[in-house]
Amino acid sequence: ECFGEENSVKVSAGSTMLVDKAINIVKSIIEQAEENSEDLALANFESLILSFIRYSAHLVSSEAVAIKGKVCLLIVTLMSKREYITFGNEVQFRFNALKNIAEWTSDFASNLQDDKSATGGNEELDELCMRAISVLLKNLPLAKIKRDKVTAQERDDLNKREFVKYFHFLSKYLAKSQAKIT
Repeated sequence: ECFGEENSVKVSAGSTMLVDKAINIVKSIIEQAEENSEDLALANFESLILSFIRYSAHLVSSEAVAIKGKVCLLIVTLMSKREYITFGNEVQFRFNALKNIAEWTSDFASNLQDDKSATGGNEELDELCMRAISVLLKNLPLAKIKRDKVTAQERDDLNKREFVKYFHFLSKYLAKSQAKIT
């Protein structure tokens, strides 16, 4: 059982193993999408993958980095095969995944705390997160993100702020990476 009452996350060794194995299975299925595209049209990958993301966000064990990395690779695979996948709301899925995965990077973690968490400071996870973030952002039409009870002007302003936030986030990471190289 990974989720409890009111969809709260219940982390346990068994649930973590289940999520880890399920990620591998879903990734394998998506990798074969060209051959099985008719069957995949019936699957709801959005809610399943967002559940993986939600569960992984609560992990603080030694396995957290590996599982979050697998989720990032799953996102990259999913987006590379998205023409074979049926989405209920692709824009909302990508936006939700983007917000959550950005929080797994060491830059985000270092803004929240001084010491390094189970995921903070891990360059390999940072790289996998950036790969996932870049495929999620590629051609993401922010104007189509659902915004409740806002005017058209307020929606445009919110969309511009979202774009600027992720642009600065990626620019900062690229500058940090370039500084490490030189």
